Amino acid sequence: MNNSEISNRAQFVIGRSPRGGYDNSFEIGDLLIEYGIGFALTEMYDRGGSLVGIFLGSVVDFASQSFRPQSVTLQWDSQSGDLQSLERELYERSGSWIALISSNELRVVYTDACGSQPVVYSKEKGVAGSSAGALLTREAYFDELYDEARSESWFKADWYHTAGLTAHRSLLRLLPNHRLNFNSMAVDRIWPLAPIEGLPIDRVVREVAETSRETIEIAMRRARALAPLTAGNETRALLALLQGRTENALFFTGKFPGAVVDLGSARRLAKRFELTHIVSKVRPKTPAEAEIWRYRTGHCIGGTVGAALLDRSNFPKDIGVELSGAAGEVGRGFLWAAADTVDHKLSSEILLARLKLPMLDRFVAAVDDWLGSVKQFDALTIMDLAYIELKMACWAGPQAPGSDTDVPQIWPFSSRRCFSAMIAAPVNVRLDQSLFQRIVQQDWPQLLEIPINRGTVLENAQRLLYRASSPRRVWQKIRKNFAKMA
Repeated sequence: MNNSEISNRAQFVIGRSPRGGYDNSFEIGDLLIEYGIGFALTEMYDRGGSLVGIFLGSVVDFASQSFRPQSVTLQWDSQSGDLQSLERELYERSGSWIALISSNELRVVYTDACGSQPVVYSKEKGVAGSSAGALLTREAYFDELYDEARSESWFKADWYHTAGLTAHRSLLRLLPNHRLNFNSMAVDRIWPLAPIEGLPIDRVVREVAETSRETIEIAMRRARALAPLTAGNETRALLALLQGRTENALFFTGKFPGAVVDLGSARRLAKRFELTHIVSKVRPKTPAEAEIWRYRTGHCIGGTVGAALLDRSNFPKDIGVELSGAAGEVGRGFLWAAADTVDHKLSSEILLARLKLPMLDRFVAAVDDWLGSVKQFDALTIMDLAYIELKMACWAGPQAPGSDTDVPQIWPFSSRRCFSAMIAAPVNVRLDQSLFQRIVQQDWPQLLEIPINRGTVLENAQRLLYRASSPRRVWQKIRKNFAKMA
């Protein structure tokens, strides 16, 4: 493996001097961003017409109803230095992006609402980028790896580096809902700062559905979409929101051991609702492929996600955007247990158990620090934020530089609007995990003729046998369930 194999098409670096090896670059103020061909760059102008920053990635701009536009205009007075006003403007956009602002003396970096485009940074060197491979020389990359990231046992487990940590001693990860001050390399929480008021369920359903649907409509305006089709909640809601646009979508299901209920449900849905559907095999990566993927993603993520490869050879070439149900689990209280209440107390040990992560000393310390930033919230809100910031931004987001496709990927349920509504949903709705069924019932109720997460008797039995065959999977489930709060 050589340095070219970090595949700079899905990498970027931000600094004050050129590093080279990238197809594109953009200079703003005294900052230079170099980036690969997998990104779109959108210039940001303030309300006075001055260039103040850029989005890098795939921004969905509700104001102009455009996807990956060349430029957007913020209703922000850059002379005021009002960061809260700026941040409200940024997070009125959805999509998968980072934002870099360089205006007057201001130099700040943000991720999208869920960190689906990762940002790691070095305080010492004053640089940031998409992964360790974008920032470190090959020699430094392997010298600075923590011991567990050198071990095959780490990559056989579904583990990842959480709470702003990376697999490298010199690098940290920028979490969503935080800003990175590029002048001081200090990080501050920007949202939420006060408790989120509850909303009636009908308003939550309407807000999540309308925002996600608008994201999909804008992203598909000039493009055919690829969308997953499984037995699960989020993919069923995606399908419901695609009503009226399914002719311009291709649905796919991955075929691998344990996917029997997903495959059966997807085939029944495709037949019943006349969907264009293909099944793609998921095969194990070769040792060389796995090692390259680890390098591209910074050796941060273990588990099957880095060991398996989806066969995309049968996907047509006219796909312009790939949709995902990722982050929708926020609407289902993913880390909650049935007995949890708002008054319970959380510890780093409990959170790490809920996240199914090992009790490494630095993990405990990092989660302790993170808990200090959310102590003003109730336990259920803290777990929702933990799912966004400690799980999705540290497990799902870092996979982006290892992507095997140049097709823009969008998570329609990932936006500040959606997360605000999800966290405000009534507790009983979160516990019974019915939010997405309610969206389906509202938008395309006939889809519920095929049950969510249930197959035929035979399919259900085969799934149960598969799950029982993995001692690690069973133990992690038990550990999570018994991580009760005081």
